[in-house]
Amino acid sequence: MIKHQLIEVFEEVICMRVQRALNERYYPNLEKAIWEGGIKKKTIAKTLGISEKTLSNKLTGRSTFEWEQCFQIKSTFFPNSDIETLFKSKAD
Repeated sequence: MIKHQLIEVFEEVICMRVQRALNERYYPNLEKAIWEGGIKKKTIAKTLGISEKTLSNKLTGRSTFEWEQCFQIKSTFFPNSDIETLFKSKAD
């Protein structure tokens, strides 16, 4: 009985952590602009010459954007947006 309850609690904790991870975004302004613009991340990755996984790692803060990539995203997809606002991270 206790083992079953521990398993249920463990599964609930894991589900909560996964959900939290999905909801966290390192560049919330950029993510919002991508979503509002109906831009596919696949298109951004192709424009930058990187894989979708690499773009995902950059968007979640697992790896960093190079300055040239930031400028290319801004100038190609969001020419009327401020680059500092677009790439303001949760850590800032």
